[in-house]
Amino acid sequence: MKIAEVIKTDKPTDNEQGVAINIMHTAYIVKTSINAVLKQYALTNEQYNMLRILKGAQPAKMCVKQIAERLIERSANVPRTMDKLVAKKLVRRSVSVTDKRETVSEISIAGLKMLETVTPELQQTLKDICKLNKQEQAELNSLLDKYRID
Repeated sequence: MKIAEVIKTDKPTDNEQGVAINIMHTAYIVKTSINAVLKQYALTNEQYNMLRILKGAQPAKMCVKQIAERLIERSANVPRTMDKLVAKKLVRRSVSVTDKRETVSEISIAGLKMLETVTPELQQTLKDICKLNKQEQAELNSLLDKYRID
């Protein structure tokens, strides 16, 4: 469905505005689909992202600042989100060996098991909503990299 049909307009928009609206609407669909899967496991998108970051850092431990730098959506809630993951026993926290003032975190065995359970379902959901072949996916990734201002 074309974006003009989605937002129910027959007025033409300029290309830049149309692209931005299309990206925002598509992001909404992707995020809503991901959130629906994560909700079944009492996880938020940010919590899932943090678990993936910690898994990728293994065997190293990470401080909150390092995790915040790698998040897809920047947030000031990183410490509070980390507290929730610790309370769920998906993450372990300890004092840094190199700097006793710093707290570091690592993914727990339960966190790894959670990722093993959730990730295949998320991957299937993303596969189901994506109507592009592999070449189109690569092209879109390239175009979005070019479009985005980092």
